[in-house]
Amino acid sequence: ALMNFTKSVARQTAPYNVLINSINPGVIDTPRHREYLEIYAEREGTTPDLIRQGIIKTIPMNRIGTTEEFANLVVFLASECASYITGITIPLDGGLSSSAF
Repeated sequence: ALMNFTKSVARQTAPYNVLINSINPGVIDTPRHREYLEIYAEREGTTPDLIRQGIIKTIPMNRIGTTEEFANLVVFLASECASYITGITIPLDGGLSSSAF
């Protein structure tokens, strides 16, 4: 739905030089993510670190993304460097969405 919405609005606004893009983040190390790890670990009777390690094993880059990486993508999309990019959804997930299971 997000991808189709992004494409639709981008087509409508492109003649006015308004760029519409979206970001589809994977696992990003945020306070909310760390809170989730705590809750899930308690429910599963394990530690947040073990849950985190399990998540990392599913990500092709073998790590969790940072808020700085998310911010860098936002800054790029808002910059003149991205002045001819519109209507796309960029996965920011360490390769997870492009990997075969």
